[in-house]
Amino acid sequence: MKSRLICIGDVHGAFEQLLQIIAACPKDADIWQLGDFVCEPPDNVAIMNINIGSGPGESSLYGKNFKFLRGNHDKPGAAIMHPNYAGAYGYEPKHRMFYMSGAPATSLVDASPELATEQLEAAYRKYVETKPELVLTHTAPSGIVVMICKDMGKKRDYEAHSRTSQALQRMLMAHQPRFWIFGHFHADWQRVLTTHGGKQTQFVCCDRLREGQNAKVFLVPEEFNAPGVGEIIHAPASA
Repeated sequence: MKSRLICIGDVHGAFEQLLQIIAACPKDADIWQLGDFVCEPPDNVAIMNINIGSGPGESSLYGKNFKFLRGNHDKPGAAIMHPNYAGAYGYEPKHRMFYMSGAPATSLVDASPELATEQLEAAYRKYVETKPELVLTHTAPSGIVVMICKDMGKKRDYEAHSRTSQALQRMLMAHQPRFWIFGHFHADWQRVLTTHGGKQTQFVCCDRLREGQNAKVFLVPEEFNAPGVGEIIHAPASA
């Protein structure tokens, strides 16, 4: 029996709350954080002081299976040095899950948080090869970026033109998974979309952690149980 999979949204420096959430998760859970550990570059140093699941220590939760993606506020060099960093992209057979770090750049980082073009192309090939049931990313495909910005009244739909969101949209058009879970937009948002072939994907945006407030996490169900059919998107039904 596979472990539960729990997804956590942006942290932005709320490390104490993050550790409390992880401590409260079931011991057998696989916990994935969807990027943006920090608020601005000086806080990237703090990433190295949050040691989760790699050994005993004052700020460690030994035995927890925890990984995180890199968001647009996280310096690539700091993330790569951390033992819990999932990496630029990859596939985890246990959950039939594809994951990818990166998002459009902001003025708060001195190195591009987006993957290079050649990395995005390699990620696309891995995605098409594995045909995942579940996708975890920091940002979203371009079509979903436009949709969530419209729904939430956010003036960030320009991000749909970034190479990361365009690459994710290309992946979605090649294969439609059961779940696509992301953070980045600081919103508690879900939408179920279907192709003309009848295949459904549940898109989930996990809200950011906020100090002093209860935080929501997303527990991925083992069986796809979409609450309803949403808008039609023009994508081929997957094999």
